[in-house]
Amino acid sequence: MDPPDIRIVEATADDIDVMASVLAPAFRRYVDVLVGDVDRAMRVIPGIIRAMDGMGHIAYAGARPVGAILVTYDEPRFLLQNALTILRVLGPRRAVRAALIARDYLRTAPRRPPDEGWVEAVGVDEGFRRRGIGSLLIGEAVADLQARGRTSMGLAVVRGSPAVMFYERLGFEHVTSFSNRLGDWHYMRLRL
Repeated sequence: MDPPDIRIVEATADDIDVMASVLAPAFRRYVDVLVGDVDRAMRVIPGIIRAMDGMGHIAYAGARPVGAILVTYDEPRFLLQNALTILRVLGPRRAVRAALIARDYLRTAPRRPPDEGWVEAVGVDEGFRRRGIGSLLIGEAVADLQARGRTSMGLAVVRGSPAVMFYERLGFEHVTSFSNRLGDWHYMRLRL
């Protein structure tokens, strides 16, 4: 279903703050666990997005951004690349806490194939959900990954989340499950 008033654009470096604001609700739960100070930690998100090797798309309803997706191409290394920004914004104690929890996540998460794109975050404004916007965003990311020669798209979704059924409807398959301090997860994959 194609919402007639929605347009999807590829994000540029100038769109990082827009992406951060649209994806903030998707990041918020994990940022709170990682840092314990959501408002302060949310200021780190633009820097994290900037440090990722990937691409993003933004969904607009008129001039209003209502959805976004962020997909990376390589194993996550954004904490290392962005350590100074994280340290400056969070302070030493919170930065160390975030690094330890992130390290735990990376150690428990399954290794993924080198040719797999990874959905870091996808989010749609609550007032615009169930209109096909999430599917459009996934579709744009799939086309981009295929053009880059990737053979699959992977993601981690919280076990028991309604998003699991959404991804299954799009053709994602359950690969495995894992747990860490951030929660209990399904690793899902879409073959391209």
